[in-house]
Amino acid sequence: MKLSRDWILLSILLVGWGLNYPLVKIGLEYSTPLAFSFYRVVVAVSALLIILPLMKSKKPSASFRSVKTLIITFLFGATSIVFFLGFWFTGETLVDAGITAVIINTYPLFMVLFAKIFFSDKLTPLKTLGIIAGFVGTFLVVTGGNLATLSVDPFGFALLLAASISFASSSVIYRKWLIGFDRATLNTLQLFFSALMLLVWTLATNAGSLLTVQFTNPTFLVILLFTAVLNTSIAYVIWMLLLEKHGLVWLSSWIFFVPIIGLIGATLLLNESIGTIQLIGFAITISGIVLVNRKKSALKVLKTS
Repeated sequence: MKLSRDWILLSILLVGWGLNYPLVKIGLEYSTPLAFSFYRVVVAVSALLIILPLMKSKKPSASFRSVKTLIITFLFGATSIVFFLGFWFTGETLVDAGITAVIINTYPLFMVLFAKIFFSDKLTPLKTLGIIAGFVGTFLVVTGGNLATLSVDPFGFALLLAASISFASSSVIYRKWLIGFDRATLNTLQLFFSALMLLVWTLATNAGSLLTVQFTNPTFLVILLFTAVLNTSIAYVIWMLLLEKHGLVWLSSWIFFVPIIGLIGATLLLNESIGTIQLIGFAITISGIVLVNRKKSALKVLKTS
């Protein structure tokens, strides 16, 4: 019974994260990227404060009272949420949702590389093959096999890749300084700090965009609530529940389903299509993600999106 419940929770998590990409694409029709990012985080942290008691771990954890810890948590939020969402949402205005899902979900490949660089984790031949396959596949998705006629906007690709690298780099911060802290409190604090940072970023670049968001549009409201509450706040609850029971390696091994669901969602909701060469590249990228997630690896540092 419990196993069935866990599979249901895992399915909700993967489907929710996969649908992020087509839903964000639709939501961007009613809001600028940074304003959308800001309001998503505001709604998410508000919902998280309500359900925080359900997420509290019974295990003792390190204290958040030191200035150093708060600064590190601030940096953690900057990389895992602020730059991640800001670059992702902006990049997706230029790139199809399905391809966005593929590019963003190359972050496990960067996580393995960063773990090797910063923590001297062992890079096995299998994981090396996975990294190579992942980037070769991404290259085919982006170029369609022809560098002369790129199938993806170069600036949009650069932003999405920066988002992926930002999320992966946050794993370095998490692993080096934040392991041992209560995850519920950590997620709440990083979302709070992220909301402040996104507000400053938005005010500095396009303050008026905060007032032009179409909150009266029911489509946008549903998407905002879905991506903020289900895909951020509730997703954290599910992630931590499964993490406590099955461990991070088990959870990481299912990440490859996220871009698959993202591509399917983009096809069904947005009528997006992908060429044969890009489809082959997509399959190669997924294979690379599967390889780097096999057995115990540097993805110990993986956390929520």
